[in-house]
Amino acid sequence: MASARQLVSVISRQRLSVQAINTCQRSMHTSAVRLNSSLNETQKKNFAEVLTDKFIGQVQGQGNKFRNVEPTRFVRIDNLPVTATSEDVYKLAREALPQGDKSIIEAIFCRTYGFKFYGRCVMLMKSAEDARRVVEYGNRRSVGGNTIKVSYTGSENSDPNTLMSSLRQPELTSITDSTSASGRSVTIVGLPWGTRPDHLLGYLRGRNFFPVEGAPDNVLLLKTKEHSSVAKYLVKFDSESEAWRCVRALHNTIFVLKDRNEKFKLSVSVVY
Repeated sequence: MASARQLVSVISRQRLSVQAINTCQRSMHTSAVRLNSSLNETQKKNFAEVLTDKFIGQVQGQGNKFRNVEPTRFVRIDNLPVTATSEDVYKLAREALPQGDKSIIEAIFCRTYGFKFYGRCVMLMKSAEDARRVVEYGNRRSVGGNTIKVSYTGSENSDPNTLMSSLRQPELTSITDSTSASGRSVTIVGLPWGTRPDHLLGYLRGRNFFPVEGAPDNVLLLKTKEHSSVAKYLVKFDSESEAWRCVRALHNTIFVLKDRNEKFKLSVSVVY
């Protein structure tokens, strides 16, 4: 009987020891998990702080870079999307300057020999201080999904008329009154090669689109790549709204050349 009691006592002590060991293991595991979680949170906070400090340093360095450059009245914007309009660049001035876009004297969208916009716009500002604010505010901002680069161009001794005249497209200047047709003109690409201006005029008038009256250069044949099978035309209207109406009506439509029963897809866009 005494032996049985001793056996029961030993078994009880063993069970208590096992339970104590399991409890201790669970406690150690919980402590380890909490420690790892605490370390992860600390690492995350440290990483976020390092990343934030790095970003702030880059922004400050970017600002210092422009402060070390002598500002001019000419602002150059690069990497604009091909769909950019004058409203996109005027919006930058409205956000950066107390007087808004009234500080912009002129904005010119630069184009290639083939009249293709390549993402650059040059603005003439009223003062170098206005230009400085636009550069520091607008650089590295996003326009139409593109990160733009804004910088100075020219010099403080550059003549505004000479520099801006060198950038203007002669095709957009009216030969009758020297006004610019930027924003109220469209390019029409895709007509069969050999299409004459009077053919295009008839095509437009048949669809209730009337280019500027009394201007001999209201429809101009533009330069295209050598051996191109289609023609490119510049058409000038009286207003920007009329130009956009033309785009909405004719872009991606099909022009049918009945003589040869051929179809040509038209691409129409507003020119700035």
